[in-house]
Amino acid sequence: RVVIEKAKFSEQRNQAIWAESVMNCTFRTCDITRTGNAGISISSGDRRRLIPGNNVIEDCLFEDWGFLKPFCGRAISMWGCGNHARHNLIRNANGYVISWKQNNGVFAYNVVSNTTWGVDDAGAFYKGLNPSMRGNRLEYNYWRDIGAPGGHGSCAIYFDDGDSGDSVFGNVFEDCGKAGVHYTGFGAVFSHAGSSN
Repeated sequence: RVVIEKAKFSEQRNQAIWAESVMNCTFRTCDITRTGNAGISISSGDRRRLIPGNNVIEDCLFEDWGFLKPFCGRAISMWGCGNHARHNLIRNANGYVISWKQNNGVFAYNVVSNTTWGVDDAGAFYKGLNPSMRGNRLEYNYWRDIGAPGGHGSCAIYFDDGDSGDSVFGNVFEDCGKAGVHYTGFGAVFSHAGSSN
């Protein structure tokens, strides 16, 4: 078990924290600004047996990540099972924000603003390509000024390519969901070919 608290990360070439195969760790009240690629990445928990990693990112600030790789890095990336992000302030980057590839994770009480304006066919929160990554909950988040018009468009929450079995409850969306030139179906939340969402 590891606790990283009240740390400041800035001007990192790649990312602030990479945590793999850890359990019950907490990353709390950290400021992560101007990283070259990403913020915090966690790979933990057993998807096959649905054993949670129980790692938490909370009360952190993420700002201006991806200055070397503006369209690649995410503020938060989660893989595995049962890892959570809550009460974070995430703002001011032109690429993607959240990559979520796990089961039974919770993304709650976060504020996400002024992001995802430099990418197309994109969501600030992106999850897709595997319908077995189920049971995730996005609750009581505030999304503001997300995306920009493009060829396809952009949205705040994107369940892509058959992503299934997740819930969005109690979120507030302000100025999210930009229609594209070639496709006008993007809303604040966009589900592409999934079920049971």
